[in-house]
Amino acid sequence: MATVPFQNIQMAYTPALRACDVVVSPTVAGRGRIAIDRTGATPVLLAMGTDRRARDDDRIPGTLNGVAPGRIMAARGWPGDIFLTGGVRMGSRLWLLEDAKQDDAARLAAGRYIAEPMADLSTFYGTEIGSGASFTARGRVQVTATLPAGTVTAPVQQS
Repeated sequence: MATVPFQNIQMAYTPALRACDVVVSPTVAGRGRIAIDRTGATPVLLAMGTDRRARDDDRIPGTLNGVAPGRIMAARGWPGDIFLTGGVRMGSRLWLLEDAKQDDAARLAAGRYIAEPMADLSTFYGTEIGSGASFTARGRVQVTATLPAGTVTAPVQQS
């Protein structure tokens, strides 16, 4: 079995804070060292938690009478995408669900929105990364990415 070439500064999701942060491993005398992640969880968390630029046909959250808030910056996304080749984009479009109805259509959209960055990661790292979205409670959607070394989950924040 081939090894997957993951090696990143380790990030971890904290449900209480609803945020990711760098993991620091304790060492002697109260000091710490930045942890290294070789599982693929960190690139998956970054892909889940960063905003991919909206497409021209996407509905921007907060749009009223066809006018999106923020005008030119409404589509969000990483400005560095312009340097990527082949139309590749970083992050996910999960942010488009911020004001979506909490129904099956939103769950299906979350599944599509998480499949995009997982396909990009699969291609980049040369490994299979599965993805999906499910209800964890009434009106709560959770996205999941399945890697060779385990599963990464995160809730989709909706208002």
